[in-house]
Amino acid sequence: MSFKETARETAFDAISSKSSALKKGYFKDDMMHLVSKPHPQSKDPMINRGTWFRIELFQQFCTKFLEIPNSQILVLGAGLDTLFYRLNVTNLFYEVDLPEICQTKAHKLGFTKQSDESYVMPNHPNYKLVSADLEDDFFGKLGIDQALPTLVISDVVLSYLESDSTVELVEKLGNYFSDLTLLFFEMINPHDAFGDTMIYNMSLRNVFMPTFAEIGYLENYQRQMKNIGCQTFKQNAWTCYNKWPGRSEIEKLEWLDEYEQFQLIMEHYGVMAGSNKSGINVLTTIFEGIGQIQ
Repeated sequence: MSFKETARETAFDAISSKSSALKKGYFKDDMMHLVSKPHPQSKDPMINRGTWFRIELFQQFCTKFLEIPNSQILVLGAGLDTLFYRLNVTNLFYEVDLPEICQTKAHKLGFTKQSDESYVMPNHPNYKLVSADLEDDFFGKLGIDQALPTLVISDVVLSYLESDSTVELVEKLGNYFSDLTLLFFEMINPHDAFGDTMIYNMSLRNVFMPTFAEIGYLENYQRQMKNIGCQTFKQNAWTCYNKWPGRSEIEKLEWLDEYEQFQLIMEHYGVMAGSNKSGINVLTTIFEGIGQIQ
């Protein structure tokens, strides 16, 4: 089953996890109820903690990046997420996902469909949702300024693409934007014992993640970013989580019994970031004390 066939399922899975963490008080989001089910099921505390970290990672990084004058954000495989609302900014903000996902999101949030198959948000002229396949050449559909400082983010999206498509996409991003910053949160370490188990369990559901299975390593993502002229940061999510501001406070919300299991899971996700210009200072600030910028 390709990423296109599983995209809708994973989009709802992600919102289900975020709704659970929201319900437990891990973060605030006034729009989540519009895209989630009315009575979200409670998830295991380790899922809630992991979800909190992912939300905080992207929200804090985006907030800092948007302090750069005339900066903009491009979200790859945005799903049903409501990051734009949480950031509450007026910067240019673009999201890309498959047509079915965009249609669902637009319906739930009241977006208006345009003649070019994109969607806009009433009262927010700087927002645009674009229907496109990430494995195709979608840049022409964006209508985005290539010269502005641009942050491109992926939250467990590239992992689902064909590995050649991921390599090609990063290269295209480097060629397309003159001032580029990247922030990826992806699955890593596919071929140790736990990684093999993850791949096997997903295969039982007919879910395959070629980029994760074939090139899902911190060093590979770092190499791709360096190949397009970026200074880079890479670290497993467990190390980042343990050094992230606010961790001690959120750990008081729920008791976690399966601490070693949580560590094992987080060690199989990676935080990879890179910038060739304006965003270098953002990397330095956000990841200070967590790892080196190389």
